[in-house]
Amino acid sequence: MNQRKIGAILSYLNIFVVILTQLIYTPIMLYILGQNEFGVYSLSESIIAYLGLLNFGFSGSYLKFYSKYKLENDILSIKRLNAIYLIVFIGISILIFIGGYTIVQNINSIVDRTFTIDEINLTKVLLSIMTINMAVMMPNNVFSAITVAHEKFIFAKSLVILKNLGSPLISLPILLLGYGSKGMSYALLFMSIISLVLNIYYCKQKLKIGFEFRNLDLSIIKEISSFSIFIFLWSIVDQLNWQIGKILLASLVGSAAVAIYTIGMQFNSLFIAFSTAICGVFTPQIYKHVYEPDGNKKLTELMIKVGRIQFYIVFFVWIIFVIFGRSFIMLWAGKEFENSYYVGLLLTTPIIIALMQNVGIEILRAYNKHQMRTMLHMLLAIINVIISIPLTKMYGEIGCAIGTCISTFVSSTLISNYFYSKVINLDIKAVFKEFCKFVPAMVIVAVVGTIITMFKEISTWIDLVVGGLGFTIIYVLVMVYFAFNDYERALLRRVIGMLKEPKR
Repeated sequence: MNQRKIGAILSYLNIFVVILTQLIYTPIMLYILGQNEFGVYSLSESIIAYLGLLNFGFSGSYLKFYSKYKLENDILSIKRLNAIYLIVFIGISILIFIGGYTIVQNINSIVDRTFTIDEINLTKVLLSIMTINMAVMMPNNVFSAITVAHEKFIFAKSLVILKNLGSPLISLPILLLGYGSKGMSYALLFMSIISLVLNIYYCKQKLKIGFEFRNLDLSIIKEISSFSIFIFLWSIVDQLNWQIGKILLASLVGSAAVAIYTIGMQFNSLFIAFSTAICGVFTPQIYKHVYEPDGNKKLTELMIKVGRIQFYIVFFVWIIFVIFGRSFIMLWAGKEFENSYYVGLLLTTPIIIALMQNVGIEILRAYNKHQMRTMLHMLLAIINVIISIPLTKMYGEIGCAIGTCISTFVSSTLISNYFYSKVINLDIKAVFKEFCKFVPAMVIVAVVGTIITMFKEISTWIDLVVGGLGFTIIYVLVMVYFAFNDYERALLRRVIGMLKEPKR
């Protein structure tokens, strides 16, 4: 089995690791920290995430330039490219320190009306620790990009699993010892340092990469910047859509509302992770197709092939959350987090189609045609903020989610498909024609889900587990018999055959 296939498997394994750790870890964390301190911690994470934007999208552009030099077998230029990226990201780390210090000194202006003195002081401490963590993560972006460019997906994905598993395992005893959210922040910093060290070791010792700091062609930074600026703007769009809600709630409502919104956001993040898990392993393949004579046809076929697989995952995660999500949140986080269910629904529903077409984003970047789309998404993200302010004042966390729901549907579904069709000439009609084949299976599954909610009240963990397992079995059977095409049935038979094959 090749690196790409194992990388895809490890991507989903990572998601299951995240789900498992959150299932166990989050309720304990909520119980120990309480709703308010958890809200403060979540707000601090969101604010520091904006400092991450200082990478200006440079890490996302490495593959483009590496692929060009690799095709030309220009090893010296690759070494100089590595050196330029390392210098740039060390400089970004310095900017992050400056930015973090500035935020800490001015945090009162954001939360002084809704946070207590103790909460404001805690926010400053958490922001300081998280600033250091973000600065450490910047050079790590260089080595992670190099690993992916070499298509070493097994190591790259394994390292992510290690970090996602290690952080809660270290944080949990720290929480139990009474160190609270400060201890959690130090645990994350420790895992970031470990990740950086392992990445450096692998790149130097296993991949034998080099850095050439002499005779650097710094003019390439201009070329990198022209390509990366719109990746950077896209990162701003993501932050405005998915993180600004916490800041609005902190400023207008309070820390408890931030906590409720955060739990809903967690489900949205997992929803997105499920759909994007396999996309990264196709990135090198996308860039190869771009330079082929029949590239558009192959890219359309790739979008359909990957999109169909993503549908089975995306629709399952969404429909099972619709049916069982409210009961799960009430049992898992507590009745005071009931609104998290509605936040989760409002955030996940408008992006279902977009998540099935995730490879399209990377295709646009590969063709360097992502500029105008990014600008339109930026406009929609700003509109999201504008309409979310009065909605947040009127309806709290629910109002905040409504604003994001409206803007993300328009930007991620309507605008994106226009660009896929008109700008890079993908056969989007063929893509949607293929997706329409899922409708009969979707109707059957929706009817089954409706019957479950009408005749069975989920009030205990046993009810939830039994109902969830029963629905999952029905879902798989319906999809196999009413949605799978010949390729997917053959793939399923091969997987079953591998599982049945006796070990030697």
